[in-house]
Amino acid sequence: MTSKNPTINTKAFSLLELLILIVLIGIIAGIAIPGFHNYIEKQRARNAQYNLVLIYQAQKRYKLDSSDSVYCLPGICSCSNTQEINESLGLNIKDPYFEYNISKSGIDGFTAIATRISPGPEGCAGKTMSVTEQSSQAVVGAHAGGDCSW
Repeated sequence: MTSKNPTINTKAFSLLELLILIVLIGIIAGIAIPGFHNYIEKQRARNAQYNLVLIYQAQKRYKLDSSDSVYCLPGICSCSNTQEINESLGLNIKDPYFEYNISKSGIDGFTAIATRISPGPEGCAGKTMSVTEQSSQAVVGAHAGGDCSW
């Protein structure tokens, strides 16, 4: 004779229902995580663009004060990395994802370049973006490609 015990709670999840839930969460995470990585890389690139604008503006101020730009001359590099740019232009750029340098461009212009360094997506390492000033006009360029999503 079988009797039902009224004190047993039958409002619980079965093991199969829990496994289905875990699989669904895994599928959703598998779709969302690559998109999130692209979003983060785009934000890092925007930060580098912002830093290039800061360098450009600081260069313009420096040029107004001293009638010259801060840049690398052949054999004498004055701003070949981010630390030297910070010291020469009075900036405080701290970017672990890009390295910055300034070089002469044309007769009286300069080019500030941001180069993507590791860690990051494999396709982005070594890619550059730049801002060039020639004859008082700025030209901005991004040279991405590969798996890089800027």
